[in-house]
Amino acid sequence: MSDLTKEDILKMSKEQLLNASTVCRYCTDCTGCTDCRYCTGCIDCTDCTDCTDCTDCTFCKDCTDCTDCTFCKDCTDCTDCTDCKDCKDCFKCTGLFDEKYCILNVQLTKEEYEKKMKELKND
Repeated sequence: MSDLTKEDILKMSKEQLLNASTVCRYCTDCTGCTDCRYCTGCIDCTDCTDCTDCTDCTFCKDCTDCTDCTFCKDCTDCTDCTDCKDCKDCFKCTGLFDEKYCILNVQLTKEEYEKKMKELKND
C-alpha cells in the first residue's frame, strides 16, 4: 500500500508519475527504483535505504554516489563493490571495512587510484 495521498497524486507532474514506484517509501527525485526507503536522487536501485545519488545498487544502506554496489553500508564513491562498509573511492572490491582508494581489494595511494580510474574512464 502506498503512503501517497490523493492530494499528493494530483500535485505530481507527468514525469513524477511515470517515474514513480508504488513500493518505494519516502524517496525523493529517484527514478526506476524498487523497494527503497528514504533515498534521494537514486536511479534503478533496489532495496536500498538512506542512499543518495546511487545508481544500480542493491541492498545498500547510507551510501552516497555509489554505482553497481551490493550489500554495502556507509560507502561513498564506490563502484561495483560487494559487502563493503565505511569505504570511500573503491572499485570492484569485496568485504572491505573502512578502506579507501582500493581496486580489486588492493590498497593504492590517492594519486595512484585517481590515475588508474582516469585510465579506466578513457578506455
